[in-house]
Amino acid sequence: MKIGLGKAVRGRTGAIFFLFALLPAALSCSGGAEKRPNVLWVVWDTARADRFGLYGGGPTTPFLEEWAETARVYEDCLSESNYTLPSHASFFTGLPPSLHGCTNSRPFLSENLVTVAELFRDAGYDTYLWSANPHISKVKKFDQGFETVEHPWQIEFQKRALEIVSGKIRPEDVSSELPPKVRAARVGPWDIKASGALAAEALFRWIDDREEGGAPWFAFLNYMEAHRPYIPPEKYRRRMMSEEEVLRSYEVDRSWTPLWSYTFGLKEYDEEELSVTAGTYDACIAELDDLFRGLIEALRERRKLDDTVVILTSDHGEHLGEHHMLDHQYSLYQQLIHVPLLIRYPSRIPPGRDRRPVMTGDLFPTLLALAGIDRPPAPEGSGAVSLLAPPAERTRIAESLGPFRQPFDEVRRAHPAWDSAPWEREIRAVVETPWKLIAWDDGEKKLFRLDGDPGEERDRLDEEPERAKRLAALLEGRGVAAAFGDSSETPELPEEHREMLRALGYIGGGAAPETSAAREKDGKP
Repeated sequence: MKIGLGKAVRGRTGAIFFLFALLPAALSCSGGAEKRPNVLWVVWDTARADRFGLYGGGPTTPFLEEWAETARVYEDCLSESNYTLPSHASFFTGLPPSLHGCTNSRPFLSENLVTVAELFRDAGYDTYLWSANPHISKVKKFDQGFETVEHPWQIEFQKRALEIVSGKIRPEDVSSELPPKVRAARVGPWDIKASGALAAEALFRWIDDREEGGAPWFAFLNYMEAHRPYIPPEKYRRRMMSEEEVLRSYEVDRSWTPLWSYTFGLKEYDEEELSVTAGTYDACIAELDDLFRGLIEALRERRKLDDTVVILTSDHGEHLGEHHMLDHQYSLYQQLIHVPLLIRYPSRIPPGRDRRPVMTGDLFPTLLALAGIDRPPAPEGSGAVSLLAPPAERTRIAESLGPFRQPFDEVRRAHPAWDSAPWEREIRAVVETPWKLIAWDDGEKKLFRLDGDPGEERDRLDEEPERAKRLAALLEGRGVAAAFGDSSETPELPEEHREMLRALGYIGGGAAPETSAAREKDGKP
């Protein structure tokens, strides 16, 4: 019998929260009689809800629309943050960034926290992690509780992953730094992040190798197809764009320096360039839809679908030119925090559309409840609620704690006189539907009414000063918790992993990414 010993976490007030004590597997189910479900948790990294056909976007998700007829579709789900690390930390702990402390300045999951995978493991579940995102890995301590951890850059997967990625890239593609690297055979492990077919192959190999009739399983999969650089196969581009737009989609330069220069107001993309960028992103969502189809069909073929809680969600969205931004930093606008959430488990969660306000951190208590695992006491301010009975109204808070500094160095190489100070801010947003207040730590605030202004284009701060003041008061005192580990806990990254993150634009060092055109001009291969 597996046993999990709880860990203590000291909050801002100095109180000790004992998150988890002993959890015998024999007591992990209600009464011990009901069969415990498997859990398949799928994250489409960087997928914003409004680009899904299911959420009113284009024809990107035909399978998801069909599958959703047997699932619960949460229409108003917000992510806890706007980028991978804090969002996944909230997935795994049920805590907001200000409590779990995983930020740009502390980019790892503290070992002082108990994760959902640890709770499932200690309750007798077999646990599995597949991640195509270099952040969600052992070196960032996101493997806590997962007995089996696999990635596409591992030796046994590299060849197959590179074949998948190479098959997506056309000779004329100069849209990012990736295609020239692949053509020149100068690829590193990060270059094979968009190899989603491997996730299903690896997962079902793991499932099939397990003992039939043995322990239930908990599996978490992260897909990176919608994360820049976008390299969807041509057939999905053709679904989303005209022939002329498809050709242009390979030409628009979205390398790191021009992309960040646009976000910082130092460069322009015209309307056509932004349109084909959005179309290429939509093609990535369409590819993910097909990958999800294969995953569900394989589960159904094994007669495990009805015994499995299936979750599909995203960690955050993506800017596609709105608010003069690209990628997913420096804002908490809806494009970054409104994410899809679907749960299929008809025996406990009835299918249908659900408009109640929810958050991605709510999955933590929800999955524990569905598996009959006692939920550990949560510190004050955690905010997560079970989706088995979410409230009709609630206050929700999203946080972006600490600026992402790597783009500052990249952009200064092209614009030495540029001042990054306006971007070096923390951001918080508080939502009480339909109102949303965004507050920066330098005092700037904006107020929006989302039901009539979903794009957040009309600031109503001057019209509703008392409402803004009341919402702002809800954000007071939300500094990062102090005792979730100090700087000495920060893991040292292996050089290979640093190279993955450097190439993805997450850490500094090395020259700014080059476009294919720049290389040809300089006479480089």
